[in-house]
Amino acid sequence: AGATRSTPEDRIFNVLPLYHSTGGLVGVGAALLNGARLVIRKKFSASTFWPDVRSSGATMFVYIGELCRYLVNCPPHEDETKHKLRLAFGNGLRADVWPDFQSRFKIPDILEFYGSTEGNVSLFNFDGKQGAIGDYVQRLIITPATTAPGVVTLIDNATNVMPWLGGTVGADLKPFVIE
Repeated sequence: AGATRSTPEDRIFNVLPLYHSTGGLVGVGAALLNGARLVIRKKFSASTFWPDVRSSGATMFVYIGELCRYLVNCPPHEDETKHKLRLAFGNGLRADVWPDFQSRFKIPDILEFYGSTEGNVSLFNFDGKQGAIGDYVQRLIITPATTAPGVVTLIDNATNVMPWLGGTVGADLKPFVIE
């Protein structure tokens, strides 16, 4: 919710069920966290989505990926680019849908994330790379028992550096690599 950088001037459009974590926690949380207005529609309707977004003055909306695909597959609507949206945020936006969705509807930024209710970690695509959820980390390193038993470390593939440990993969750290 905090990653959306919502402000009291924002209006967050939410058509997702509130019993689902994306609609109920992320969508509602983004409004509650910083005092934005929350615009709730009882259910998603592809035919009324753009008129509702426009008339509500929404500046953000929360999605699950298939919602975006449904909108791309709809015939053009006169309101689909006459909106104030600056951000769409959610999860599951397919790589083959993302470019058409963003360009056709003229949405400046998309914030894709992945999280699970069973886990305690979330991944965010802050760079806006189409089709990715967290492109920064590209390799998973499982260090051998002689170095640090049971430790899983993430390595930046471009620099070979472990930023939060201040180290570089080299002679003194020989990881098992899963690519």
